[in-house]
This record gives sequence, structure tokens and C-alpha cells, in this order.
Amino acid sequence: MSEKLTITKKKIPDLLRVETWQEEVPQKDENKTEKQGQEDAKATNTLKKIRKRRKAQNQFLTPYQKEAQERFEYLKSRLQKLALETVNEVICEKAKELGEEPFKLTEENYHILPSDLYKAIRGKENPAFSNFEEQSVALNVKYCGGSIRKLVELALHETLHLNGFLRIQVKGDDIKSTRQGMSVRSTIQQDLKDEKHEHFRGFHEALMGETTKRLLEESLSRISTKIKKVSSGQLSDKDREEFMRFIETEQWLDSKEAKEKKKEISEKNNVPIEDIFWVSGKELQITSPDSNWEEFSYGGPRKTLNYVIKEIAEASGETEEEIRNKFLKTHFSGKEKSVTYLMRQTFDPEHLGKDGRKRRYEQKPSAFEVLGAMEVTYDSAQRQLDTLKKMRQKVKNQQK
Repeated sequence: MSEKLTITKKKIPDLLRVETWQEEVPQKDENKTEKQGQEDAKATNTLKKIRKRRKAQNQFLTPYQKEAQERFEYLKSRLQKLALETVNEVICEKAKELGEEPFKLTEENYHILPSDLYKAIRGKENPAFSNFEEQSVALNVKYCGGSIRKLVELALHETLHLNGFLRIQVKGDDIKSTRQGMSVRSTIQQDLKDEKHEHFRGFHEALMGETTKRLLEESLSRISTKIKKVSSGQLSDKDREEFMRFIETEQWLDSKEAKEKKKEISEKNNVPIEDIFWVSGKELQITSPDSNWEEFSYGGPRKTLNYVIKEIAEASGETEEEIRNKFLKTHFSGKEKSVTYLMRQTFDPEHLGKDGRKRRYEQKPSAFEVLGAMEVTYDSAQRQLDTLKKMRQKVKNQQK
């Protein structure tokens, strides 16, 4: 991980799922003022830039950030490239399974950055983030540089974000995403009026976190299989050493000693044992600078999400996996009508009219609105969970 490479070209995936608000790019009108015409032209040009992202991936970074990223990002090892390739393979298969068009990234769309540079670009210290404008994922080397397992966990989560439905608003030179996956955000006009808001973020992150959890072991298993195949050929000493370190780590995590350690940590920290995906052992790999164990992110929101899925499955007669897939399909497609109906049918059927839609005169928030108010914190998730449990119990009492 000590080597650095100056990269001058980026391969960009052929597909970018973008829905634009056409009212923000109006047709030419002879009666418009010159100033209005200029604004329309700016919006149109911005939209064209987005549609031509394949030709200029980094154009939304500042010149300084672009130069710094290209100059100082780490050169990926053979195993890291193989891991990122596998992440995309697994996510694409899941999207196709749900009848959606996958959005495949190349390994060159992932940038492993020095911590100080990552913080300068991101504006804060955290493990990773995805950028819809750049169609890329930035990874903080501090958190993933020593662990393929952690790299895969972060890459899965952020790549799932980029595979989500995307709606953007273009106004002049301004561009903003108003919908990413399940998250819904205020418009540019609302922001200017100091009416900025965001809904379903906690739910969105919960869905990404839970999907990551369910895809991680499959991804790591495929990586192990690929390693066995390529190991029969010629490998550099560095590649062979990294492959062996990965295999040893996976063997350690499957050992009786590691499982006992997971149980101890689970009981001590009140964390579900299945949420712990790494524990330190023989100093094989370091995944976190601050801890000797790792858990999947957004535990509180995921707990609320799993409760919702369980109750909907019970009420509808479908399996939990079928309901979970419906939520994930909504993330990919942006079509939430079916899951909205399931939520209201399960938690507040009195909100449904004859056609299944919410009655206009109903003032109380629906279950879907309660879920939309959930933030990413544990406390917020617990409050919404308590509210949903009360709503569900009321429905059960009425059905007796």
C-alpha cells in the first residue's frame, strides 16, 4: 500500500441511471427575456455534462482536488482489484435477480486516498463515501488499507448507493440530487427559501447496511475461490503474501477461538453476534484504527427496518426475504408504490381509501411517514421503532 500512482485516465461505466426534471430545462420560448434564456442555456449545458460523464469523470471536483486525487491516490494491489471486481459482480447479479438494470463500476472508479487528502475532499473523517456526480467511491486508507474484508464491506455499501435510483435537478449552473435510492431531499428552490429537508435517510442507510451484511460473505467466498484459481499461475512475492494473509484471516474468523471472542464482544457491548464481521486475533490484519472488532454500520436503523420487514411478512403471508427484496427493488427503481401500500396495510390500514391511497383528510402521519422521519442515529431509530410497534399493536387489537 506504500506505492502511489499518477492516473491520467479513468474508464467510466457505460450506464448512468439519471432522471431529470424537465421543467428545469424548458424548451426555447421566443417571449423569454435574455436573462431567462441564459439561465435555460446554463441548465441545458449542465445536463449535457452529466450525460457525457464517460468523457470527464472528475469535472465536478475542484481543480485542486482533481490534481491531488490523481497524484496521491494509492495504486491498488491485485487482490484489491479482484475484490472490487467481485463486489460489482455480486451487486449486478442481485439487481438483475430483481429485474433491474445494474450499474457496474470499474476498479478505476474506486479511489483509495491518504487520510488527510480524504478528509480535505470529504470535509470530515469517516471510512468512505460515494459521489453520484463523479460516479465514484472514495475510500479512506486509514480504515481499509490493511484489510480486504473491510474494503469489501465498504465497497459493497457505497456501490449499492451508486446503484440506486437517481433524480437530479438542474437550474443554471446548480445541480442537486433530490432523490437517491430511498432518500428524498428538498429542491434547489426550497433550499434557497431556507426550507432544506431530507426524508428516509435512516431507512435508506438501513437498507444499504442490511443488504451489505447479506452480501458480504458471498463476496468473500467468491474472492477465496478466485484466489485459488489464480494462485496456480505465476504470482509476485507481494501478491502471494497478500493472498495468504487474506486466506489466514478468513480461516481465523472461522475458528472456534474467533467465534468465542465474537460471543464475548456481543454480550459485553449488547451487539447482535451476527452483526460482528471481524475480530482481531493474531494481528493478521487491522481493519479499524480504534477498535479490535468491527460491526456492520447503522445497527439502530437496521433493527427498525428488520422489524418492519418481519411484520409486513407476517401480515401479507410472504416471506421476509420476499419483502426485503421488494424494498431493495424500490431502491434500484425508485418505484415505491407497492412498498408504501404494504406499510399502510400492515401498520395503519385506516389510512387507506378504497383505492389503497391515503385519505386526504387524514391528519395523523402514516407508517411510511414515520419511517421517513427516521434519522441515522440509534435514538432516532428507536423512537420510530416504538411508534411503529404501537401502530402495529393497534391494528392487531382491531383484528381480534
